[in-house]
Amino acid sequence: MREVASEIRKLEGLIGDAVHEGRVTAENVTRDFAVKLDEANPLGYLRQHFFIPKIKDLVEQFDDKRKDSIYFNGNSLGCQPKATASHVSSVLENWKVKGMNCHFQGYLPAALCDEKIQDLILPLVGAKAGEVALMNSLSVNLQLLLLAFYKPDGLRRKIIIEKHAFPSDYYLVASRIQLAGFDPADCLIEVTPKEGKNTLEHSHILEAIRDVGDELALVLWPPVQYFTGQVFQMQEIINTAHEVGAFCGLDCAHGVGNIELKLHDWKADFAVWCGYKYLNGSPGTVGGAFLHSSIDANTLTKSRGWWGHKLDSRFKMDNNWEGSGGISEFRLGNPPPVQMATLVAPLELFNKHPMVEFEAAGRNLSGYCIALLKATVGLQIRFITPDKMIEDRGCQISFTITSKKTEPRAVFEQLRARGVVCDFREPGSIRLATVPMYNKFTDIYDFAIILKTILESH
Repeated sequence: MREVASEIRKLEGLIGDAVHEGRVTAENVTRDFAVKLDEANPLGYLRQHFFIPKIKDLVEQFDDKRKDSIYFNGNSLGCQPKATASHVSSVLENWKVKGMNCHFQGYLPAALCDEKIQDLILPLVGAKAGEVALMNSLSVNLQLLLLAFYKPDGLRRKIIIEKHAFPSDYYLVASRIQLAGFDPADCLIEVTPKEGKNTLEHSHILEAIRDVGDELALVLWPPVQYFTGQVFQMQEIINTAHEVGAFCGLDCAHGVGNIELKLHDWKADFAVWCGYKYLNGSPGTVGGAFLHSSIDANTLTKSRGWWGHKLDSRFKMDNNWEGSGGISEFRLGNPPPVQMATLVAPLELFNKHPMVEFEAAGRNLSGYCIALLKATVGLQIRFITPDKMIEDRGCQISFTITSKKTEPRAVFEQLRARGVVCDFREPGSIRLATVPMYNKFTDIYDFAIILKTILESH
């Protein structure tokens, strides 16, 4: 692992100013240089473990049956690992041949499948044993934890989120406030970027928390903002929330598998994430939830289901609650083994390297992408993602088109027609993710040339 870390640092040196200052020299704006970077990438071998969608399967009237798409959409849905089908097939085969006995026998037994793989996620989120449960979707898990942690008391009934939070988070927080009998217009505080800015200043976030002070019940914050790709300094945000007497929960949907998370060491009270973006699980597969080990689950208000009961007495059916302890008490029903099976292969790949190496590799890719776009299309685009300080972003890049004559959505559609898989978010943002699991520097070079060609045609 030390050797890989050293190779990543060497690669940073090879890219040079492209990573740290968003600049490339003229002689490095070539495909040969991108090939050289791919050859030096110590995590580049991981791509062979994934299916990359072919352009012919995405775009009609495309004749080259062999060519891979440029898949930059891992921030929405990851690529399928080649081993995933085998894991899913094994679960289905186990059910086929064992029937009811598949609950406790064979591959990923249905009643135990979540516990069989949850240790694989611990190093990705920086959690200790017993602090994580794989269950439900992100939104369901967030609702369960909001029920537990939003406990309005007197004036302390406000929740802070970021402006333009993911809509599901906004809906969940607003509805939780309403369920408690209060008005979101009074109790939901959105921290807004300063005028003319796309991203938030760290000091501004801390000031907002301190300003609300003893009226603040909860801060819900993402380590990585879904729209801008901005990475936040979570340790100080969590500490500041705790200093004013509030809880702090994290939505890690765009953080897990992208940057190094340290949920336990940061002392986050709770966290949630999904399993299908950077984690490369199947569409809509189970998410995860974290509860810090310092918090006694028995002190929290929660919805209970039989899967939160201790296993050794769960099937007594005597209605005497015996909680399984920690975040496991928030489990409601039995886990879906087929969905769990889709997480096995990608989590095993993640466990080949410490998360800090994936973070560094992703930033190498995004840094090169930003520098190359500046060199090829320049002022024709404007970055929404922080483009100067490497620690302010992960592998996601968001940008918009500056020309009033060019519709960003039209550019997006033309990218898609040329086999570039990214996404579009209103108002006028094109988002892409340079995922180190399967993206290459040559992907980025080819994308930059395609974008340049499209913009020159307008």
